Amino acid sequence: MSYTRSSMRTESGSISSSPPPFTSGPISKLEVEEEKSVEDGNVGLRDRNACVKFLANNWFMLATIGGVCLGFGLGFIVRTTQPGTTAITWIAMPSDIYLRLLQLTILPLISSNILVAFATLDFKKDGKVGIIGILYIFALNLICAVIGAVCALLIQPGSRVLVGNTNESAPLSTASGLTASDVFRDLFYNLFPDNIFGITIFHFQTEVDTSTNKTVANSFKSGTNMVGVLFCSIIFGAAAKVSGEVARTFIDFFKALSAIVTKIMSVFLLVTPVAVCFMIASSVVGRRNIESDFVQLGLFVVTVLTALAIHFIMIILVFFISSRKNPLRLLKCSGPAYILAFATTSPALALPEAYMGLDKYGVRQSVSRLLCPLAATLKGDGPAAFIAASVIFVAQNSRIELNIGQIFTILILTFTSSLATPNIPSASIVLIVTILSSIGVPTEGAGLLFAMEWLMDRCRSGSGALSILFLTATAETIYDKIKKRKNAGETEFFTEPDENSTSPV
Repeated sequence: MSYTRSSMRTESGSISSSPPPFTSGPISKLEVEEEKSVEDGNVGLRDRNACVKFLANNWFMLATIGGVCLGFGLGFIVRTTQPGTTAITWIAMPSDIYLRLLQLTILPLISSNILVAFATLDFKKDGKVGIIGILYIFALNLICAVIGAVCALLIQPGSRVLVGNTNESAPLSTASGLTASDVFRDLFYNLFPDNIFGITIFHFQTEVDTSTNKTVANSFKSGTNMVGVLFCSIIFGAAAKVSGEVARTFIDFFKALSAIVTKIMSVFLLVTPVAVCFMIASSVVGRRNIESDFVQLGLFVVTVLTALAIHFIMIILVFFISSRKNPLRLLKCSGPAYILAFATTSPALALPEAYMGLDKYGVRQSVSRLLCPLAATLKGDGPAAFIAASVIFVAQNSRIELNIGQIFTILILTFTSSLATPNIPSASIVLIVTILSSIGVPTEGAGLLFAMEWLMDRCRSGSGALSILFLTATAETIYDKIKKRKNAGETEFFTEPDENSTSPV
């Protein structure tokens, strides 16, 4: 029997296109070679697809790094020509427009996010474990803001200059003449505004004549009163929460506003690589002591990493003290979530891995599915440490001495704004620019932060992912202990007397 057609009739009478059961030797060898070439081609295609996938997933990071490198190169080249003020102004123009666009979106974004967050919190539904988790989130955000500020004040990364080939602290500008009473009065007046529309464009500030050290006027200065905006957002959100169904349209409006503004900001952030290029170039051209800037950036990275390391040690100690369990086991389960958050710069995208890690560790799904989304939305401990350290770094770099009132304002704004940090790359830079404007520090110095933002963003995102897992496990442990003590007390109260007891009848 010979097969002369590629198809054959089966027993049922249908036509089958399968190959014949046997072939001659030369044909088999040819087919093997073809199959081998196809496999080699598939391997090459897979390699190319993996490369394309990597570039597609990390194009923003690579483009930003390229913008930083190109900005340094362009800045050093233009620097040799000794450009004038007009040339420097036009070099900085794209970056200034970029910062203005971000400042345009940050006010509605923060106010809408905080309002919706407080309006949608359901303490009855979330239960005691949810309350424990939320309180822990608030505490972490505040403590990390303090840690970042303290590290920046102790290390002083922005006040270092190279003088005579030695690293010395540069003298900062003198104070503005404001007393502690003036500073805290301004803070409270801004915290409790009298005009809900005025807080978007003005803030209260006391002016002092430094020559006579006397108060000249109590006036309003141009600039957003972010403390007042946050206060109003919290008040309106809490009021909408207790108003019930009648406030549903009000809450939906701010939900839509948050989604729209987030989309607009995401589009604006697409031009970050180009803006960073001109931002770095203008900073390099306008600097007199460029060597000191590199020293300051290095110390700034050390400052932020030190703050994140202290934060990491703190959450491990809290977990160990509350549970008396080995934290290394949970840390092992946290590896995939950390890697994914580090790669994507978003702890929210690492939630599936966080769920799997907590399930593997043994945390109840009812707890992990409740606290992980809350933590991903409200928790900004890593960004809080970075923002506080960055604001103080820029102030030091600008030769501005911060008083106790300004530092207190930085902590308040950092804590509250970290609760509304959007899950988009480099969102913390936008908050930094806003806080700088609120305390009267020039925002141009924030351009140096972009030089290392690609690394800092990943470090704090990975730290945030680890914190989500440890926070969830810690909250469950604390809740179980409280519940166990309560049940033990009720059991002891209702325990029947022992049959062998000699108590009187």
